[in-house]
Amino acid sequence: MSQSASLLALEEVVFAWPGETHPAIHIPHLTIAAASHTFIHGPSGCGKSTLLSLIAGVISPQQGKLSFMGQDCASLKAAQRDQLRADHIGYVFQQFNLLPYLSVLENVALACQFSKLRRQRALSRSSSVLDEARRLLSHLQLPDKQLNQPVGQLSIGQQQRVAAARAMIGSPELIIADEPTSALDKTNREHFMNLLMSELEHCDSSLLLVSHDQELANRFHQVVDLPALNLGGQHELA
Repeated sequence: MSQSASLLALEEVVFAWPGETHPAIHIPHLTIAAASHTFIHGPSGCGKSTLLSLIAGVISPQQGKLSFMGQDCASLKAAQRDQLRADHIGYVFQQFNLLPYLSVLENVALACQFSKLRRQRALSRSSSVLDEARRLLSHLQLPDKQLNQPVGQLSIGQQQRVAAARAMIGSPELIIADEPTSALDKTNREHFMNLLMSELEHCDSSLLLVSHDQELANRFHQVVDLPALNLGGQHELA
């Protein structure tokens, strides 16, 4: 897939939650190019969480077309969408969703247990999945002495870097980051973003980052004002 190729495209995508007469999402048009960085911003209530769930294939639109890597996601069964997500999408959750009883390395390697494709890609860069996890964590400046600790013992900023490494391992085509800096002060926010962007330079993954913090916008190829784009969303709690 070339730099200018479309990785993700939404055309007249409409989604309403059960029992709601007004759609949470109505996106006339949105395209994300391969190997690009897109920033979507907007306050709570504008549809950010619902949009990410649609893009990740967790829910499906009632109208319109959502294409990812050339596939119409609405035509896929739930299990097929789950595998597409495991193979091709890395996710940095707002609350990280790390498993506190696993070590740092085990949390990062977990993504490769659900995807043979990402495991193969990890092995093409390092001699083992754990070695690739170590490489990513080293680039994200997590000390070696912490790699075998339970992840619950780490600081918030350190857990954030573990979550980013888990999303990036195996070079998925799309990395989604949902409010990844919301728990960080300004200094740690800038540090995290510098590390994230630096690591992304070494792979062809696209980054889709969603945040209310518009100070991040100057780092991105494409900036999307979701309240202006979304014709629905008045009742969405993001």
